Amino acid sequence: MKKGIMRFLITVLVLIFAFGLPLCGQPLDDVERCATVSELEQRLHDCSQAIASGQISNADLAATFYNRGSAYYSAGNYEKAVADYDQAIRLDPSFSLGFYARGAANNARSNYSQAIRDYDEAIRLDPVFAFAYEGRGYARFLLGQFSAAEADFAKTLELTPGYQDAALWSFLARSRAGQEALSQLERNAAQLKLTEWQGDVINLFLGKVTPEAVLSANAGAGRKADAERLGKTYFYVAEHALTLGSMDQARRLFQQAIEAGNATSIEYAAARTELKAIAPPPPAQVVVVPPASESTVAQSSPREPVTPAFHEIKIAVLLPFSGPISAYGIMARDAVRLAIDEWNAKDGVWGMKIVPIFKDSACLPSIAAGAADKAIHEDGVHYIVGDICSKASVPISELANANRVVQISIGSTNPAVTVLEDGTVKEYIYRACFIDPFQGTIAAKFALNTLRVRKAFIMVKPTDRYVKGQVEGFEADFRKGGGRIVGKGTYFTDEKDFSRIVAKIAAAKPDIVYLPDNYDVVNLAIKQAREKGIHAIFIGGDAWDSDDLDFAIAAGSFFTGHYSADDRRPEVQKFVQAFSAKHKDKDGRPKAPGVLAALAYDATNLMLTAIRDAAVDDPARVKEALNGINFSGVTGQITYDASHNPVKSGVIFAVKSDKIVFDTEVNP
Repeated sequence: MKKGIMRFLITVLVLIFAFGLPLCGQPLDDVERCATVSELEQRLHDCSQAIASGQISNADLAATFYNRGSAYYSAGNYEKAVADYDQAIRLDPSFSLGFYARGAANNARSNYSQAIRDYDEAIRLDPVFAFAYEGRGYARFLLGQFSAAEADFAKTLELTPGYQDAALWSFLARSRAGQEALSQLERNAAQLKLTEWQGDVINLFLGKVTPEAVLSANAGAGRKADAERLGKTYFYVAEHALTLGSMDQARRLFQQAIEAGNATSIEYAAARTELKAIAPPPPAQVVVVPPASESTVAQSSPREPVTPAFHEIKIAVLLPFSGPISAYGIMARDAVRLAIDEWNAKDGVWGMKIVPIFKDSACLPSIAAGAADKAIHEDGVHYIVGDICSKASVPISELANANRVVQISIGSTNPAVTVLEDGTVKEYIYRACFIDPFQGTIAAKFALNTLRVRKAFIMVKPTDRYVKGQVEGFEADFRKGGGRIVGKGTYFTDEKDFSRIVAKIAAAKPDIVYLPDNYDVVNLAIKQAREKGIHAIFIGGDAWDSDDLDFAIAAGSFFTGHYSADDRRPEVQKFVQAFSAKHKDKDGRPKAPGVLAALAYDATNLMLTAIRDAAVDDPARVKEALNGINFSGVTGQITYDASHNPVKSGVIFAVKSDKIVFDTEVNP
């Protein structure tokens, strides 16, 4: 189909779905009225009369079925719309618009796999059919195929530059795929001609504004509220909550998107689908387990086991083996295998072999929840190790807790992993890593007790949960220990010029500057501070730990972490040697285990030690064993607090001019 005709049909198509207007038919009475009348009931009547007459050509009949299908679609009767589009396509197999329309109807009735097949055919017939790529992107997104969806939205933008809806969904798909939202889209933001509320949404995903600010601005504060816009805003903010793993918040916002939205919008249909996908798990069925011989779990030393009901212990290991952080998932998997192999070499747990069941979470909420559901209900596991990212660990924790399955998350720092929004602790859920505020606590203790400083300046990015959490922990403990906060500087994602904050630091004359952000921010901020003659020590968090940190600029600084392979404690060196003996880098040299490997190793050993101490394959007894555990791990001596967060030492790294080195341990 030539581009001019295609553009005309696309324009007509937009009118059809925006205003309920049909395509024009041949100048026969019923056919013409079917194609032009705006009142839905009359259009359905006239189209049906034309079809029943049997006096029109196949081409006119195909168009009439299409027009009646469009009327049914506008009326929300998607089943009948699909039936009519079927007839139109049967009469004209080259009718790309018919395939597109059937795809839209299948999207509306949540039949996404069939919708994709319809859009595929529309694109095959017309490779420049921009809206077919868009529709396929929606379907792929709602099936969890986020990278493929982003490619479809990018193609839509290529064919229709500046198209706002495709731009928003492209950002959304990139965020859900775990990719950085910053892209060519932002650099060409002026070309997109976004409305104010659409700009708010993009800035939300870029971390430049808070969800509360977006909702406040688009709920009518200072503007005339618009129901469709408000519904869409709730939807996008809900998606943002989902990327962070805030499941309860996402559910509330999706529900508000449905209540406030327009039932004909894709966001309305998407909100319904997403809400269904993340619905809270049903109450667990009571699992009958062998009774323990004592009423309490001995914590000081293992006791003789109850005769096990099974000859093996199955543990589900949920990690991202696909997606942008799969390398971390694979390293964590190797550490889990090492721990299990070591236990099995010593006859397992009370003679029961430990069997790991590895499942890919892709670090995505819907995929992680599906993997956990299968592990619990199909594989029958009572224990889960994983995940490493909070947005996957939170939905896993909901399923695990509801089904009385013990979970130990490896590297998820979001408090929502172990605690509900109302403050209730999830009874069966634990983690191996400390949470973000705890890093701030360790940094404050190191600054006060080792560096002997008393004046601190804080740099904070209020839209970043990771940064904000560490700042809160640092500020509270620094003040409690007698320190003084002499100033704060606020910045936002993608900010490059820190001159405003540097001027405040110079005026405040602090001993240290606390900046717990990623290494790229650190490189810029310290460089600009040093250029202005500021010699204060910078301290940060584990996001500094990268070969891309500018060592020469950051020399003399410190940052917190979970573990160092250079720690001389016997537990650490034994683990490093065992891991390195089994795994090599790309040059064939022994591979030192990273922090997620250490945390995965500890998480697995914590679980198996608790099962051993419980002396029975009973999750209720195992969680009690974890509550009282005192475990000497690679990442420290571990006990659990009331919120099921580990209480353990942290590691301080020093930045030298050419490398990062282990400095010391700090006990809480």
